[in-house]
Amino acid sequence: MKLKILTLSLLIVFTFVAPQFIKAESTNNSGEFFRHFARALHDKDESKLKSLIDPSVKIPEIRENTPISSLETLPSPRKNTYVIIGSFRDDSFDDCMGGCQRIAFIWEVLMKSDRISKIKVISDEANPFLNEVILTKEYKEKFNKQIYGPGYFPFKITHVSGKISGEKITLYYKNVKTPCVVKIHAEPTAGEIILPKGNLYKPITLHKGYKGFIGELPEKGYELILLIDNIQYNVKLIGDSTNYKPSKRDLIKVVNSMFPPKYDSAISWRDPIR
Repeated sequence: MKLKILTLSLLIVFTFVAPQFIKAESTNNSGEFFRHFARALHDKDESKLKSLIDPSVKIPEIRENTPISSLETLPSPRKNTYVIIGSFRDDSFDDCMGGCQRIAFIWEVLMKSDRISKIKVISDEANPFLNEVILTKEYKEKFNKQIYGPGYFPFKITHVSGKISGEKITLYYKNVKTPCVVKIHAEPTAGEIILPKGNLYKPITLHKGYKGFIGELPEKGYELILLIDNIQYNVKLIGDSTNYKPSKRDLIKVVNSMFPPKYDSAISWRDPIR
């Protein structure tokens, strides 16, 4: 408990340090080892990481795609044990010249025979929603179109991922323990909603006068289709009914949390050609 309080108190100290590409510091000759470890983490070099840890050790998941920019090592009162603090580079702070860093994680590692034999997560500071920010920013830079994500979820989000393929963007908001997912697929259209074949979806009026269509999915969930700024959003809410049972009401709340502040546009729809 004392160790956790000590390491968590370092969050304040390391929040606004000067940005470094890769940094690993130590009070003894383990510094070279951690420099290799820091580089392997930054480069996501799995083969290098495996060479630095025992086969039984699993590297904790880092739930954010932002590269690790620095690694600090601190001594621990326990023998052959170190506290390592990983940081992300964060350019979102306006008052930092060249960018700042923020804590990514705090791990306690046990060394044995010049290898890591155990890793204990003291603190996980990764923000998976920044993966959404990175993807939507990239999409806007490519196509000059804003993609809107939800502000409400009916379950805790542990992971956010996605991809861009042409003008299509797909975002996944998951709880890997439940498991549940909100999946958003968005792509530009000619101002019309394109409904699935064998359309059984029902029209629905959403927040601020938006119109959409909602229907049930075969994979234990629901889908809501709508148009925002000539971009069609297919929003799916899927869950394992053992842990979470999706509902139309929850999906509507998710979609209602996506809308921009103001929007005035006509909307139409059509069935696909059969």
